[in-house]
Amino acid sequence: MRQYRIIYLLLFYFIFCLSISHPVAADITYSPLDVKFAYALDTGTSPETVIIKMVLTVDDNYYTYTHNEKEGLPTKVVLQNSSGTILQSRIFYPEGEIHEDVSSGISIKKVYSGEFPIFLQVQRDALTPESEVQLSLLLCSSKHCMPVNRTIPITLPNPLPSIDEVPWEDTYLLYTNPVVHTAESEHLIDSTEQTTDIAESLFPWDLHPRYFQSGLEPTRIELALLFGFLAGLILNIMPCVLPVLTLKFSFILSHLGYKGEHCFRYVREQNLLFAAGILSWFVMLALGVEVLELAWGGFFQSVPVVYGLMLIVFILALSLFGFFTLPIIDFKIETTSFPRIQAYFTGVMTTLLATPCSGPLLGGVLGWAVLQPFYIIFIVFLATGLGMSLPYIIFAFKPQAIRFLPRPGAWCGTLEQLVGFFLLGTTIYLLSILPETMLIQAIVTLLIAAFAVWCWGVLGGLSVSSTQRVVVGVVVSCMIAMSVWWSFHPAEKAHWLSYSDTKFRKELGLTPMLVEFTADWCPTCKLLEKTVLTTSFLEQLVNEYGIKLIKVDLTNKHSEAEALLRALGSVSIPVTAIFPSGEKANQPLVLRDVYTSEQLEKALQLAIKSSE
Repeated sequence: MRQYRIIYLLLFYFIFCLSISHPVAADITYSPLDVKFAYALDTGTSPETVIIKMVLTVDDNYYTYTHNEKEGLPTKVVLQNSSGTILQSRIFYPEGEIHEDVSSGISIKKVYSGEFPIFLQVQRDALTPESEVQLSLLLCSSKHCMPVNRTIPITLPNPLPSIDEVPWEDTYLLYTNPVVHTAESEHLIDSTEQTTDIAESLFPWDLHPRYFQSGLEPTRIELALLFGFLAGLILNIMPCVLPVLTLKFSFILSHLGYKGEHCFRYVREQNLLFAAGILSWFVMLALGVEVLELAWGGFFQSVPVVYGLMLIVFILALSLFGFFTLPIIDFKIETTSFPRIQAYFTGVMTTLLATPCSGPLLGGVLGWAVLQPFYIIFIVFLATGLGMSLPYIIFAFKPQAIRFLPRPGAWCGTLEQLVGFFLLGTTIYLLSILPETMLIQAIVTLLIAAFAVWCWGVLGGLSVSSTQRVVVGVVVSCMIAMSVWWSFHPAEKAHWLSYSDTKFRKELGLTPMLVEFTADWCPTCKLLEKTVLTTSFLEQLVNEYGIKLIKVDLTNKHSEAEALLRALGSVSIPVTAIFPSGEKANQPLVLRDVYTSEQLEKALQLAIKSSE
């Protein structure tokens, strides 16, 4: 019976996961947005008008786009009945404020932050007890964005206070009276103008899809469990998970060095742990669907998840090429010091890499399951995980099948390297998912990671002292951690203006200008930007000398910029020129090649004094 203990432990583990799933989902209630309502009645109109004041409070470090912002998802409010019929109403939005967001590639946009009001006007007769406000917006921070869609019922007090009795009357008049505040008149939205775009952005499509293979669409829990089980089984042989299949194969080959009953016991234990890793990830997927409202493969919408997985897969590939040996988890065929941990996490990694893919039956099963209560979502995902892990469960109870595998030999080393190439291909795929703005940082991180693990392989092996291994391990880990931190915390960029020949000629002599000639293919230019032309130092110079920062980008051919460079007596870069204001504007002070911050500031002092 000893050999079945692990089976009992697995059953207890998944029953425990099922029992805690509802409390876990219930605890996550935090939202960085709070909405409150106030109501008043304007009796000076015929018919009487109800005024609704929405006060939206956004947590610190968050913002949301204004109602007319085109770059992001605009804030939209609509008044409707519970049936979805939009009521005739007028909506008044605030102006918003300017926000600079370099990381998203959008330099300037208008946003709301902190506490701000939105006013609605609606005829009193049009409101019913079922009336409600539909709010849609996108909450963003420096790290992530989350869409918000809320339906909030209208609860009118009885009696309704008059507009001249409420403390926010002046604010209301400021937003709604074009005579008092003409700048806000452009924010008046007539209900006939808003119906189309709000209906398109807030309300679900009224579609009635027909499926070509309707017989494969589950309509009952029994069919969903059957189709989910088969979909998980088929997922093992999908072409899109070819790198994963090679991982599984290398995992099975790691058992070939054992003989007799010990071999069979080892194979049974390892395959059960491998299946447990698969099932654990499907449990996490079910929780992700319920708690985070993720789709299948939705974890790959998270940049940190993709980034971390890319780094892990790349390091695993290097280990298979013999660069180093991982201290705990290793996919090489040779005997590992932590076989149980390796087996479990190999199962988790296998399923994680497979989740971006979809196979036959899987789409219909998951599409049906996510619309059901959580306990159904959970058992359907668990059935899919059981289907995917079935070959390994069978192999665990029939370990004698290992005799049909080829004997280990020199060819196993070749197979390891082949698996490494598949993992490098997976790394490239994950790299392609990342935002374009992070590609350079990600490639640099991979380079640093390769150097770090090479150092570990050379200096942190078993032949050295434990103290040296600890020191090397800490240094290597810090190298990788710092490169990842740099990827997600790029240096702030100074407020450079792009060079325009026309504008430059017009402003020449009116204000002092610091002009930098640079290019993406110029490593010395990039060195200067990282060490001398830093954001903090340039801000100090702007505040002290009142200069304007002009960047001349020569990455691509730019005839007018190249003519200016030649006029400064140069044909190579980096070059920085300081143009003083006044009569000596045509006598710029030029710094060539590499220079220090002290030299730049001294040149500025000299140039500014010469113009006085």
